[in-house]
Amino acid sequence: MRPLEWWILSIDYLQIFTQITIAEHTLEDHKYFESKIVDIPEVIECYLASGGYDYLVKFVCRSIIHYQNTIQSLLDSDL
Repeated sequence: MRPLEWWILSIDYLQIFTQITIAEHTLEDHKYFESKIVDIPEVIECYLASGGYDYLVKFVCRSIIHYQNTIQSLLDSDL
């Protein structure tokens, strides 16, 4: 279980939904993605989707800059 997050106690935050597509679609790739996405504190929900993208991820961030930094970290990682 995660510790109480800052956004639970604050009204000054953004909720952002992001569509994510992974490069490969093997079972191992999905398991890897799911095992890593849960470690990102800004991610509060993640749904497997069908259609034009693979996951719909809900982020909670203090600002657009915080969100952009979080996304850039994801893009720079091996996730």
